[in-house]
Amino acid sequence: MCPKFICSVRTLKSHSLHHEQVKDIFRATYLAKLTYAAPAWWGFGFAQWSITAFINKVTKSGYSHNYVTYESLCNQVDLKLFRSITCNPGHILNSL
Repeated sequence: MCPKFICSVRTLKSHSLHHEQVKDIFRATYLAKLTYAAPAWWGFGFAQWSITAFINKVTKSGYSHNYVTYESLCNQVDLKLFRSITCNPGHILNSL
């Protein structure tokens, strides 16, 4: 995934997109994809390590906002899911 991202960043920069806009695109596309199903699978070791390495590489390159770790992102997603279940009486999992 990293080479595709780097290639897309180069293409966006060649079309004079600003650095902050590239960060927003990273957050809207790649981080959204990485955290979409995270509550179901993020604890599995190899996938977590490779994703953490990717996020660290992108962060060092300056293309992402300063996120702490992939684990903290997944914890935020878990908390958001838990709140949506407990606060919505119409949610199918609310009774559990």
